[in-house]
Amino acid sequence: VRVVGSGQHTFSNEARIDQIAAALEKIWGSPFLGFGAGEGAMKLGFVNPSGEATIDSCFRSILMDYAIFGFLVFYGMLAYAIVLSVSLAFRSSAQMVRRLSAALGIFLIQFVVIKMVLSQEANHPLVFIALGSLATVAYFSENPPPRNEATR
Repeated sequence: VRVVGSGQHTFSNEARIDQIAAALEKIWGSPFLGFGAGEGAMKLGFVNPSGEATIDSCFRSILMDYAIFGFLVFYGMLAYAIVLSVSLAFRSSAQMVRRLSAALGIFLIQFVVIKMVLSQEANHPLVFIALGSLATVAYFSENPPPRNEATR
């Protein structure tokens, strides 16, 4: 009901449509530089009932703050990490690598899906931790540490 927009959620969906139109107009005004970290919501001009500037989607927020190049870098990094985690989950011979990469991939996919309708940045540090963890898992899947009696 919230996505399709019926009943009480109609006004919210109409506001999202208005935000998209206004954001596209503003983005084309500064397509290469953006407006700076945290400044996109102020430039967009939408406020919540308490008077704070807001953007309903992280996609729009990243586009407004960091422009097209920043958007491509941020979501390209996430897309590459998701592809890498799926690849590791299917091709690795180590069971622990398969499990960890699958869990990290699921976490990153969930993050991207949630960011379609939520612009809150409080959980972004968790994503950077997950990206670092995935880099470590990928490294050790290609370069396993030597095993001897002392390391068991």
